[in-house]
Amino acid sequence: ASTHPIVSEKAAKVETSKIVKENHISGKRKKGGTWFNVKSILCTVTTQSGNSYQVRCGVNAQLIEFNENIITNPGLLNCDPEAEGFVAIFQVKD
Repeated sequence: ASTHPIVSEKAAKVETSKIVKENHISGKRKKGGTWFNVKSILCTVTTQSGNSYQVRCGVNAQLIEFNENIITNPGLLNCDPEAEGFVAIFQVKD
């Protein structure tokens, strides 16, 4: 949301959790992706003002892709959150 502190305070640093770094998927059916639950932490975002926020999964789903671009360029979370600044792509189990 545009009123979230990560947006208003401007993201300065993004650190992923170990489980996100180790996620590997393969094939057309996305085999081998790590399953996350509602409370699983994807990453921690530190703002320019020094505050840190944990970004949680929010659903029970398989991690398909984590956007590595936000690690090298955290400003994408602020300027283009619905396109290049996305955090992750998940596949929810049927």
